[in-house]
Amino acid sequence: MQEEGLSLISAGTHPTSFWNDQEKTNQERFIELEQEFQDVIRVRVLFGLHIHIGIESKELAIKLINQLRTWLPHLLALSSNSPFWKGRFTGIK
Repeated sequence: MQEEGLSLISAGTHPTSFWNDQEKTNQERFIELEQEFQDVIRVRVLFGLHIHIGIESKELAIKLINQLRTWLPHLLALSSNSPFWKGRFTGIK
C-alpha cells in the first residue's frame, strides 16, 4: 500500500454500544434534528464507515464520480434500513 501512497486507518464508535443507553444533549439544534430525522439522529452511536479518497486531478475526479454514479442505487439499497427495529417504528424512510 505504501508504494501506492495509501495508508489504512480505523476510527468509529463501538459496534456493541446501545444508542438508548447514551445521554442526549438538550441543545436546540439536536432537538430540531431529532424531530426531523427521528431515529436517524437517535442512533448516531451505531458503528459506521466512510472512506475519504484524495484525487490529485479535478478532471480525473469528475470522471471517477461519473462512473460511480451508476452504482448509487445499489449502494443506497445496501445502506438502507428498515423502518421498524425491535418492534417499534424508527422514523427511517
